[in-house]
Amino acid sequence: ALDQGLGHAHHRGLVAGGEPLRERHHRADARGRRVGQPRIRVRRDVAQGDVEAVAARARDGLAAGGGFIAVQTGSSYRGSFKSWTPRFTVQYDVTPDSMLYASAARGAKSGGFNTTAIAPQFQKYQPDSNWTFELGSRNTFGNVRLNANAFYTKWKNMQIAAADPSNPAPVPNPVTLNLGNMTSKGIELQGAWAPTKYITFDASAYVGSPTYDQGTRDLNIARTPAICDNVVCSTNGDISGKVAPRASKFSGTLGAEYRGEFGGSWSMGYYARGQVTYQSRAFVDETDR
Repeated sequence: ALDQGLGHAHHRGLVAGGEPLRERHHRADARGRRVGQPRIRVRRDVAQGDVEAVAARARDGLAAGGGFIAVQTGSSYRGSFKSWTPRFTVQYDVTPDSMLYASAARGAKSGGFNTTAIAPQFQKYQPDSNWTFELGSRNTFGNVRLNANAFYTKWKNMQIAAADPSNPAPVPNPVTLNLGNMTSKGIELQGAWAPTKYITFDASAYVGSPTYDQGTRDLNIARTPAICDNVVCSTNGDISGKVAPRASKFSGTLGAEYRGEFGGSWSMGYYARGQVTYQSRAFVDETDR
């Protein structure tokens, strides 16, 4: 019953639970660890290699008050992206019911192609990667289990959605670019208590702060004509020190579960569970609005 109670909190993604190493590495790999060799072909409707002419026509159309949106399609894109994703773990058993561990893992996300980008330098983006370092402990004291861990994750060369810098349209096509780095650090706590064979109470808490590093930019807000005023957001797209969107700084759960078995010859069981979840506010975009 104790393990089952921990499992429910673990499956809700808030804490590492009974598998701290596996879950932490999953978080390290949240940006994806698949490394592929994409090859994309799109239909040709713009003369090959005529990128500058397309951009020029777009500028002329905009100057005349038209709604021309420059789009570059019709090219064949090829690329190979390779990443190294090792994992290192050290574990020390203090007692049969208590252990300490340390781990380091690298995650990566494959690069790709922006098939609608105008300028060649924006038609391909590179892989991004992260290293996650973690220290933690797992302990069982009779019918009580306590887990704790601290983590530090460093992302480099992050893939960030952006407006195509080479597209002169007021509302240019979105692309993906490698625009900066991010640092995330925090702690996770988890506990469970099984006062009887059938009843389990559990709780979890997470405190963390994923923030963009110095020099990271968001080109969605660095556009001409300007959409920012250097008050709400920066006109040059600087998001240094901003918290990542949809990332709460605190979350926690409280839960209770009852498990039973059907009598007689039935080899079946049942359970009922209730849980309360709290999550602090999160920003909807990179400008922390």
